Amino acid sequence: MAKVMATVKKYRHGMTHAEYSRLYKFRNKENVILSRAKARAKEKGLEFNLEVKDIIIPDKCPILGIPIITRFSINKRSGPAFNSPSLDRINNELGYIKGN
Repeated sequence: MAKVMATVKKYRHGMTHAEYSRLYKFRNKENVILSRAKARAKEKGLEFNLEVKDIIIPDKCPILGIPIITRFSINKRSGPAFNSPSLDRINNELGYIKGN
């Protein structure tokens, strides 16, 4: 009985979809954070008017002074760490709006 092997679609430079996706997330951290926040706002019925230029990822946490780590790894899966960047809201009822 012969095994049928699934073909994996390759993008430019021979990358698979998963590799290309991880590379995009690594290079566009602010865009990824923005799109996830927009999806959360829509799901919860909150206001949303942020833009990419509103998202600034500092090297260190302004409160705790610990380094901010973005774990969008190119080569393997990895999830958020305790010191991953996040969007903070002053008033959670207002949603993701400028000034909050």
